[in-house]
Amino acid sequence: MSLPVTVGLVGALAGVGGWLAAMGVRQRRRRRRLARLAGELGLSFSPSDPFALVRRHEAFALMQAGHDAQVDNVLFGPLGGWRARAFDYRYEIGHGPHRLIRRFSVVAVDGPEGLGEGLVWREPQGCPAPLPVEGARVVEGAWRADAGGERLARRVVAAWPGGFDGALGLECRAGQLLLSVPGALGRGQWAQLLAAVGGLLEALSSPPSRTI
Repeated sequence: MSLPVTVGLVGALAGVGGWLAAMGVRQRRRRRRLARLAGELGLSFSPSDPFALVRRHEAFALMQAGHDAQVDNVLFGPLGGWRARAFDYRYEIGHGPHRLIRRFSVVAVDGPEGLGEGLVWREPQGCPAPLPVEGARVVEGAWRADAGGERLARRVVAAWPGGFDGALGLECRAGQLLLSVPGALGRGQWAQLLAAVGGLLEALSSPPSRTI
């Protein structure tokens, strides 16, 4: 192997090593920030997934959208009187050189009951639909629903407390609610989203009397 080729390979390996090290630093910083946020909100924090959340919510559209799904940075505890788990989620689409990673910030809630089932999303101007859906129906303004989610969508639109104005998707199945936002939210955005979801839950239903 010639000297220029060797130097090039060493340089490439050094570059990859530096990139991986930088990624590790960013991940550790993110975990510290989200752990502090969890403490401020009275929630617990786990850097990994202790709940098998992908399998737990495998019937939801978001969990069926790609392959090699991963969950980390899980905040969990009571939110608006309900058991909730907020987490970073990512999956892959495509393979090899065409592989792409999609990232979401997700809040999963056990309840409230009686909401019905369906898929609802808010698609602000210039933003693509946050979930892969078909048969979109306009409900109000930027709010859309799938064919079975119009009743749920009208309840969500009427109850949405504001405080988070980006694109989001919300799906309800079998007494569980999954709300997702495209991208990895920063600490401040997470705080806004969790406050909005807590307000939504309180508006949709009285919290249960049982202790969480």
